[in-house]
Amino acid sequence: MLCTILAVPTRALSGMTVALGADSHSHSDVHMVRLAIRRSWQRTWLADGDWYLSGHWAFELGAWSGNEGAAGSKTLVDAGAGAVVRLRRKASAEGGAIPFVEAGTGAYILSGTTIGGRELSSALQFGSHLGAGLLFGHGRRYELGWRFLHFSNARIEKPNDGFNFNLIYFGRRF
Repeated sequence: MLCTILAVPTRALSGMTVALGADSHSHSDVHMVRLAIRRSWQRTWLADGDWYLSGHWAFELGAWSGNEGAAGSKTLVDAGAGAVVRLRRKASAEGGAIPFVEAGTGAYILSGTTIGGRELSSALQFGSHLGAGLLFGHGRRYELGWRFLHFSNARIEKPNDGFNFNLIYFGRRF
């Protein structure tokens, strides 16, 4: 996966983000840092009104840290790819920040299956997220947002504890 990410020509990229967050489970102490690069689909839908739909491919690396628990590791690394669909407001003549909402899904490979005393059972995980944010700055090149990210193995194996992360991210569009 890392080779795939590194093989994407820089001119083909449309942006990158850095995210920080924590698992929302009240008895968990698992934190995450994520780096993502993306490639725009170069297409829009439903563009007749004040809002339109667009999308991009996301290629991500994540580092998890947490307590060891009864078994497992204090750290995990994940690598994955997925699709993100975004509904955003069109730019106004006055400028200013532009709101958006998004949803995405993808597949990820983890370096281990236990962290923070919780068992994921399989290194293959699926991630889904919902989020919202703002595009701002010159040319709306920057974005600040929040995502609720769910990881689970889609019941491929049991147990399937899963993780729910709240992430804050900052990005730059190219």
